Amino acid sequence: MDFLTGGVSLKKKDTIIAVLLVILIVILFVGGQYKSNREEFTKERWENYTGNSRQTILGDFVDRASVAGLTKAEITEMLGTADDEAEDFMIYFLGMPRGLFGTKAEGEDEFLLFRFTDGKVSQLEKVTLAGLPKESSYRISFSPPSEDGIIRPNGSQVLEGGSTQ
Repeated sequence: MDFLTGGVSLKKKDTIIAVLLVILIVILFVGGQYKSNREEFTKERWENYTGNSRQTILGDFVDRASVAGLTKAEITEMLGTADDEAEDFMIYFLGMPRGLFGTKAEGEDEFLLFRFTDGKVSQLEKVTLAGLPKESSYRISFSPPSEDGIIRPNGSQVLEGGSTQ
């Protein structure tokens, strides 16, 4: 038994140290990416978003704001005018989901959906188009293919030259 190495060969100690260093580097890198994908929420940043920049401040908003039981007026005061709303919901556009390294190249746009019961927030969820209420103006229903095989939004008519109205 070697007194200086505690009975463990230097080669084995070097391997253990190398593995621990790799784990530490991975943790620091992932943590840095996580932090760079999150920014502080402010109403100004929320209202003046571009692309999917709301995704970077959403985590901070959810962490800091307790929205359960708030009214539409209180939500509007916090986030500004909703992108879509009805009696029982408010919707804010978030954009394409963000991955570990920033914006994903694929994926459906996401929305922040507030549901109301008796005029108070009863549910908050992040949804894609399929998860939006049927009454939402974001949901466009399509007619079956026409005689020319083209699918068009309901109510649109083919004009001369092939454009729709």
